[in-house]
Amino acid sequence: AAAKFAHKVRSGALEQGFEGSRPLDMYQIPRMFGTTRVPLDRRDELRNDDSSGHCVVFCAGIPFVVPVLDPATGAVVAEADLQMQFDYIVVEAAALASSYDRTHSRGVGLFTTLERNEWAAVRRLLAQDPVNSDTLQKIDSALFAVCLDAQCDRRRTQSATSRAMLMECADNRWFDKSMAFVCGADGAAAVTFEHAWGDGAAVARFMTEMWADMTGTPPPPFCRPLESHGTLEVAACAPPAPLQWKLCEELRAKLATTATWHQRQCANVKLHTLAYQRYGKELAKAARVSPDAVVQLAFQLAHRRLHHQVASVYESCNMQFWKHGRTEAIRPVTAASTAFTAACL
Repeated sequence: AAAKFAHKVRSGALEQGFEGSRPLDMYQIPRMFGTTRVPLDRRDELRNDDSSGHCVVFCAGIPFVVPVLDPATGAVVAEADLQMQFDYIVVEAAALASSYDRTHSRGVGLFTTLERNEWAAVRRLLAQDPVNSDTLQKIDSALFAVCLDAQCDRRRTQSATSRAMLMECADNRWFDKSMAFVCGADGAAAVTFEHAWGDGAAVARFMTEMWADMTGTPPPPFCRPLESHGTLEVAACAPPAPLQWKLCEELRAKLATTATWHQRQCANVKLHTLAYQRYGKELAKAARVSPDAVVQLAFQLAHRRLHHQVASVYESCNMQFWKHGRTEAIRPVTAASTAFTAACL
């Protein structure tokens, strides 16, 4: 479904999006695929390859290339063939893990967690070797990343799953990629995306159409169902080969210290998910109250009860009604909201 949507975008067949009757600016969506945020000195650069047809699959910290789309015809790989490729990668990555560990070249994606100027310096050193340069090019140009977390705990809580998807398992990620599908052996899955190329509204459009295609449900009213333009035959092809890294002693040492640093960063973040069941948006609407206002006041009240002070709260505002609109900041703390939270203490 993701490959079919990518071809729909690239072939110019993507329908105009709307929110209600208002048209939305669509310029972000083509940058969703084949894009990587590349670190440079004191700045980053978005690099896009609009002719790629592969995804990069990370498993056990080892990257593999898997073809999913013929850019010329729009043919996509069959689901059964894709499953076969992924099954092979899970087995092959487990078999290769010890050899990659001996060369300290597993989990190079950890470098993408570094401060950007520091990562820029590491990437320059990494790219000096032609083997690494070729691997970086294949990762950068991939339509998207797929991260197979084969060793996850099947009994983990929702909070633990959220931590794994959001920040942990960084040795099996490439956070510079425009978008990644993260899949655990327990069946948990998530979509994460790098924020420089676009915003959540663009990803929501993609997810809506992909979900409709996967489940056989109708897409949004202004969209045609995703179409397959033939099947990309991969069953007869050679199995996916792992991409290679060659790390000098300096890079090996840096990878080890990066792993320790990232673990400390994760330990400094508290994350807990809560599924609130007592009421939802329909009750707020019935009372003629904005559901968003209820949530914003809950944030402010929770912070004030915890820290005994009023915080400067940020809420994003979708600006896609304007040309090249991204997001702007709403500051929802007002004299009225401050009085409300004071009354609830």
